[in-house]
Amino acid sequence: MINCRNLQQPGAKTIREGETKFHLRGDSVDNVRLLEMLLEGTEGEVSIDPNRAMIKLAETLLSGGRLRRDMDLAQVLFAQTPPTDQVPFLPMHRLMGAEETKACQEAFALVADSGQFTSGPHAPRLEEALCEFLGCRATILCSSGTDALIVVLHALGIGSGDEVIIPGNSFAATENAILAVGAVPVLGDVEEATFLLDASKLERVVTARTRLILPVHLYGQLADMPKIRRVSDSLGVRLLEDACQSLGATGMGRHSDAAVLSFNPFKNLGFCGKARAIVTQDPALETRCRMISYHGFELGKKNIKTEGFGFNARIDDLQAAIGWAKLPYLALNNFRRLFLAWRYLILLKDLVRSGKILAPSMVDRHVWHLFPVQILDRDRDQVRRDLLERHHVETEIYYPRLTHQQDTPLQKTYYSDTRCPVTEKLHQRLMNLPLYPGMTLGEQDRVVEAMEMVLAKPAPNREKARSS
Repeated sequence: MINCRNLQQPGAKTIREGETKFHLRGDSVDNVRLLEMLLEGTEGEVSIDPNRAMIKLAETLLSGGRLRRDMDLAQVLFAQTPPTDQVPFLPMHRLMGAEETKACQEAFALVADSGQFTSGPHAPRLEEALCEFLGCRATILCSSGTDALIVVLHALGIGSGDEVIIPGNSFAATENAILAVGAVPVLGDVEEATFLLDASKLERVVTARTRLILPVHLYGQLADMPKIRRVSDSLGVRLLEDACQSLGATGMGRHSDAAVLSFNPFKNLGFCGKARAIVTQDPALETRCRMISYHGFELGKKNIKTEGFGFNARIDDLQAAIGWAKLPYLALNNFRRLFLAWRYLILLKDLVRSGKILAPSMVDRHVWHLFPVQILDRDRDQVRRDLLERHHVETEIYYPRLTHQQDTPLQKTYYSDTRCPVTEKLHQRLMNLPLYPGMTLGEQDRVVEAMEMVLAKPAPNREKARSS
């Protein structure tokens, strides 16, 4: 195993000299700062924001209000079991550690004993705790992600014939929610370096019917929201974030009307079932979302409708109780993801320098839900097959077919003339390497070694192959 103490950090800003006091909230900027401090050996007093998401991070890395200096960071953060013959992409049975599993079991027993599986006390207190962590006015917990998107689209007044700009490389729920309210999805192209909606190209797809821009923070990295906000303001349209892969990224929800989060089991904060949330700073929008998510009832008055219609889209109290039990692990698990991403960038640097792959950049608005790389000099699908068949390393493609390349009647109706050249180019190159908090460093070493062996052989001469 490669010793992390012998690795040099790629491109992150160092702590200012003489700085001795640090206040950490646990978002992505602070986690990068914390990693810098630990790698550089920076001394200083550390205060931890008293939000629930920070509890386990503080217990693991701090002692007496100071960073623990006697620890081996890799040993503290990761299991030390020896690597196996296989490296799975996302083993479902390892998404939670034993301590988290026990906390979820205790939460289930608590709700089962109370009998309050719906409309109990856990959803309101989890909403409050999430607001404290995110620094937002309101969090409205919902039963599923698609429901949350539909609710907030209705609350924003998006309806029949309205056009909503989205990227073409997102999960189907983004598009489906727009179709569900009778609106029309319109695809904007993405930035080559980030896979995220390109603010500079938005005006190319704007029409008189454009009512909303909906960027997706794919793989855990925030889109350039200040730039997108300036575009939406200049056009006079609303702005909604699909932040389902970016919980904990600094700035999420600060430049938009609302953001939508996901708590599916494999997300950075995963519950034991389907759940999402709407995040907003707008009190009027909060009220509308709460009413629409519960049959249109006036707040606090069941069976008394104020909205014309609504949905049964509120979270079950059982899932909220599990979320409350798992929230203390959020900042710690995000820090583990950051450490793994930082380590990947170090270990893959020779493949990047030789022009065989492109890797993401170490930026501070990223929570590393996934680790995407681009294969440059050979067929991406063959590389994936070689990694699996020769080295038993699993990789994944999110998502295997772009929105406008699906084979359905609606796709042919809406996207027959759609062209997103950057999105399409990236899609041919992209694959995701394993990265999750329960991964071992030995497994990560095995992934990198397999990548080096598969990509070490000369790339095929495609011109010669075509002519033969």
